[in-house]
Parts: sequence; structure tokens; C-alpha cells
Amino acid sequence: MKQIHDVLWNDWDPIGVNDVAPDDEYDSYIGGVYRLLASRCTREAIVMHLIRIEIETMGLGPMPSVSEPQHKDRLGTVAGKLMAIDVQIQKE
Repeated sequence: MKQIHDVLWNDWDPIGVNDVAPDDEYDSYIGGVYRLLASRCTREAIVMHLIRIEIETMGLGPMPSVSEPQHKDRLGTVAGKLMAIDVQIQKE
């Protein structure tokens, strides 16, 4: 969970607040990302999940200074970092 937090905070940071806001700003999204990673989803599924959060939850539109392909490429890099984290859902 801490590793997911670190990637969301340091690499994703869609609202650009990681230098001014409390570092729990994106913690509510960790669980959803964790479940996706544990299900061995594709990189594209993670990218789409992050885009959905940005648009539907945060209400962000396309970034005017970044074209859509560039944004997806950046999110692809974030997804790659997330996919490098070893997660497992343990059954009790």
C-alpha cells in the first residue's frame, strides 16, 4: 500500500499538489489500484482507471498544455511503476 501511495503521490499527482498538500491527498484511490494490480490487469486497465478518477471523481478535464496521447503516455509510465509493485490479496 505504501508503494502504491508513493507512485500516486510522486508520479501521478494529477492536481499538482504534492509539494503543498498533505501527503494523504490520493490515499482514497489506493484500494482500487491495489485490487486492479492484484487481479493482474493490463497496463491499459490501470491507465483507464486513473483517467476515470481524474475525470469522474476529480472533475478534471483534459490538460490544456498536454495533448491526450502525451497524457496517456505519462499515465502509461505511472501504470508501469504501479505494475512493478508486487501485490497479492491474501485469503484468510
